[in-house]
Amino acid sequence: MWESKNNTSMNNGGYMDESYSVPTPAVENRRTESNCIIPVTVKQLYKGTPDKFTVGGHPAKHVCIYAVVRKIDIVATKISYEIEDQTGKITAIRWLEVEDRDDSIQVNKYVRIIGIVREQADLGRHLFILCMEPVNKLCQVYSHLLEITDLALSEDKRAENGTENVNGHGDVVIHGLGKYPSIVLQIIRDCSDGDGIEKNDLLSKLPNDITAPQVDEILESLTSEGHIYTTCTDDYYKAT
Repeated sequence: MWESKNNTSMNNGGYMDESYSVPTPAVENRRTESNCIIPVTVKQLYKGTPDKFTVGGHPAKHVCIYAVVRKIDIVATKISYEIEDQTGKITAIRWLEVEDRDDSIQVNKYVRIIGIVREQADLGRHLFILCMEPVNKLCQVYSHLLEITDLALSEDKRAENGTENVNGHGDVVIHGLGKYPSIVLQIIRDCSDGDGIEKNDLLSKLPNDITAPQVDEILESLTSEGHIYTTCTDDYYKAT
């Protein structure tokens, strides 16, 4: 579908939509959704349910997709884009607050969209657009596909290895995290206690080259990103 026979062309310029007001999620949702932007294909957007949308077993609130605009429908309150990649088609919707149509988005041209998967009775499964811009270089599309492939391979490898490398302080790296945050997160995930793992117990399981201040920073970061949360006290942590 990426071939020239589809009359797909490139254009210059970029567009970043900032007209949306996105509701602040509840505290529980912040704990169970990843703040990372995950690269996906159209086919992946139809898997699971929007409120529990996952990629590679991990919650994915924000997704990034590269596709070709096949149709544009404009009404008073929204613009609907029918987009297509090599795996399928889906509608991406941009709700309007003012007369701010952007003519740089055109039919049969590549676009990059960051959005949220949603489903409504009247609209079906669709992508709520947070930002959208034309794609200027075909290499961006290929790079996106490589990111998707790399993510899938990383998840397959992690599933095969299980937690043995983490328990042995190996080089397991969870997608989107560094080496030490990955080790900390995996140890917390491995704890089956109802209240989670206590910080001193966590420290005893970590490699000697990780300092306590580093662990505090990692715990704060993992908490803010929604990977973990505190339970009975501020020193007990449990994975989302």
